[in-house]
Amino acid sequence: MPFEIRPEEEDALLATVAYHYHDYDLLVIRSPPHEHAPVRDSLLEAFPSPPLSSLGDLHPFPVEIIAAICLWMDVATLFRFRQINRFARRVISSLLQYRHITTHALEAYRATLRTRIGIQMHFTLADMHTALCSPECGGCGKFGSFVFLPTFTRVCWVCSSGSKISRVSTLSSVASYYGKPRAEMRRLLPVISSIPGIYSLKEIRRTGSVSLVTKESTLALEAAGVLQRPSLCDKDYEHACAPFVMHGVYWAMVTTAFPYLDRATGRAENGLLCRGCRLNSEQLLWQVDPAGFPGVDCTYTREAFLEHFKNVCHVGQAFWVASDGGIDDVEPDPAQELTAHGETLQFADSHEDLRWVGGQRLGRRRSPLLRRRSLWDSLLGEKNKT
Repeated sequence: MPFEIRPEEEDALLATVAYHYHDYDLLVIRSPPHEHAPVRDSLLEAFPSPPLSSLGDLHPFPVEIIAAICLWMDVATLFRFRQINRFARRVISSLLQYRHITTHALEAYRATLRTRIGIQMHFTLADMHTALCSPECGGCGKFGSFVFLPTFTRVCWVCSSGSKISRVSTLSSVASYYGKPRAEMRRLLPVISSIPGIYSLKEIRRTGSVSLVTKESTLALEAAGVLQRPSLCDKDYEHACAPFVMHGVYWAMVTTAFPYLDRATGRAENGLLCRGCRLNSEQLLWQVDPAGFPGVDCTYTREAFLEHFKNVCHVGQAFWVASDGGIDDVEPDPAQELTAHGETLQFADSHEDLRWVGGQRLGRRRSPLLRRRSLWDSLLGEKNKT
């Protein structure tokens, strides 16, 4: 039977049982918040003074036609078109899709311009808005909190860091592999210029720009007969893709956090993780089939999380009840017992133990949560002190 929750309790429930893991957002392309403030209004709003110039040959067309044309411009062209004059700036700024992107996904919009992806890949404002309003990961179909910029495909954390859809390599490695000069490969392939920053779980600091290319672009040239794999690798597909083995940092340099915009409610969502599932993974006993455990990194929309809470997560339900409707703080304690559906849930003796209620051993597993202090947090803390 589903756990009952009143509509007026939903916000308190989400604040108590759900959370967003911000550290993952800091492992990909990420600008400090103070960098967005000076440019947000400039990118979003038109100048208050009326336009004095026209759009030349486009001027006879109705504004609606011009707006429709702008939707199908690639991102770099749209950015330059908006800078022509005040009239162009007003037309672009009035587009609902453009306002959604610059309001809710400014990091992704800036990243496409700064990495030259908007010039090289030719996806449009309409493509960006479609991805913004679609919550599903392109790899697994679950909720995706990130976007793989070269194809502007929404991905979840697992697919972004370990999927074949997000494979990139350096231009030098690919040129060496195919036996082509680097300058020739630059003319043949769309090249992405990375942004200096701190990337991946290893927190690798990159102080300069790296030229990157995608696996899909090289395979397209192979299919067209422009590139040819080394003869020794013809029978070995995985070895033939050797430059694109999963690298610990390159995928993060072309990925950024990407919210989901629910058009029905107008709410932008960054994705919610379940605190109950985290506790179950780390230290609680849950009398359910382990195969049905959704996983600590599973991310949900608001509505999907409420369904998960009501029908699946007994630990989250017990956590909510123990908090007295979100009023009291609940700190896990090995001596503490939580009760859900008449069953007692006890903490395991070790953070690496998982057991059945009643003491049946399930085995040992390490907590999948990454415990670290973000370098961005320390940097921003130092900035705030000054």
